[in-house]
Amino acid sequence: MIPCAKQRWMAARALYESDRPALDQIAALSGWSVATIQARAKREGWRREAPVAAGEVEARVARVVNGLLGEIEALGIGTGEGAVGLDKARIEAISGLMRTLEKIGDITRENEEAKAKEKQNKRDADMAGFLKRIDERIVELATGYARELVRKKPAE
Repeated sequence: MIPCAKQRWMAARALYESDRPALDQIAALSGWSVATIQARAKREGWRREAPVAAGEVEARVARVVNGLLGEIEALGIGTGEGAVGLDKARIEAISGLMRTLEKIGDITRENEEAKAKEKQNKRDADMAGFLKRIDERIVELATGYARELVRKKPAE
């Protein structure tokens, strides 16, 4: 089945805005020219997200977490005169926000664990390289010493 023009444009837009494929790739996929795709993207305001730097991701997550914590605090019980009790809607809102925070924490921990594992693998590879060079040098020195012993061997 050949997709209709609307479906092809939806697919082209999704590609354009997501993984940053080249425009010629989108053109090949969709059957439209690069100029046509550029014109439509400009006319409809398609946006290509810039690649996010590693440090920026953590800062963005921190901002989201701070915002969610602020919302949870705003929904809080409060104390003293004029304190607001928790109704079912507030409890559900707090519960939903807490689940979101837990998911963000899980994702953040997974990223940190992956980074730590990557660092450890790099350290292991570096250490393996050092040990290999040491081993090669030991063999080189032992071979040289053996040659010297053979050369200096007294005549029998």
